[in-house]
Order: sequence, then C-alpha cells, then structure tokens
Amino acid sequence: MKSIIATLGMMIALSSAAHAGFYDGNELHQHCSDVNSPYYEGFCIAYIAAAADDMPCLNNVENLNAGQVRDVVKKYLNDHPERRQYNANFLSRNAIGVAFCDATDVLGAKAGVK
Repeated sequence: MKSIIATLGMMIALSSAAHAGFYDGNELHQHCSDVNSPYYEGFCIAYIAAAADDMPCLNNVENLNAGQVRDVVKKYLNDHPERRQYNANFLSRNAIGVAFCDATDVLGAKAGVK
C-alpha cells in the first residue's frame, strides 16, 4: 500500500512539473513592454524578481537590484524573439544566469549560437 501511495505521489509531482509555468516568453515580453500600464510594469518586475529570488549565485553580486535584473531579462527577450515560446521563468533564469552568474546560455548552446 505504501508503494502505491508513493508511486501515485511521484506521478502527480512529475505531471505537475511537466505542466508548470503559467506564462511563456511572449506573454512576459508583452507585459514588460507595456510602459503605459503600472499594473504590467509591476507584474514584470515582480515576476522576474521571483524567478531570480532563489538563485544563490546572485548573493555574490554587490548592489544588485530588481530593476537591473528586470532590464537584463527584457533585453534578453528583445534580443531573442526566436526563444520566446519557452517558459517565462526558464527564460528569465537563463538570462539572469548568463548575465550575473557566469552561466552558459543553454538555449544558445542548443541552437549552436555562442
């Protein structure tokens, strides 16, 4: 019985992880580009700050603020429209990792772009 419960729990966790992510890069780009809406401006910075919040490598960056992180993600989305169909959280974390954490752009490497 315990193994059945454990298996069901694992299936639920994996299925929800596979469908996690409410926004894609197109939606985040649209919200972050709407400069006439205080709501979307706030949404943009809050969404991106939440994506960056648990990235330990950012603890080593002095005087980093949410506005800088937002600007990096906005630039990444502007510079890479061919990648915006991916999950917005993934794209945000990828852009932040490349800019501040000496990480490799996993989508650039996949596409053969340096």
